[in-house]
Amino acid sequence: MFIDKYFEEFVLGETRTTTGRTITESDIVLHAGMTAGDINSRAMTYGYEKLNFPEPVFIGDTLQVKVSISEKRTIRVDRATAW
Repeated sequence: MFIDKYFEEFVLGETRTTTGRTITESDIVLHAGMTAGDINSRAMTYGYEKLNFPEPVFIGDTLQVKVSISEKRTIRVDRATAW
């Protein structure tokens, strides 16, 4: 789901819930290969260390993500190049 909004239109505290994603065996195999430190030493650079699964996830489970805007920052760019 893509929301067409400008930065100024986002409100602190605003929340969204993603559409569901049903987990397959392939998802589990792919995830295991991406996070196994012996196989992929860069695994933790993908942000996996920030994920929190309070309960086990099984094949056939449908997951949703709820996100909320807790902070907005404007970053000043003195010089930028667009390609």
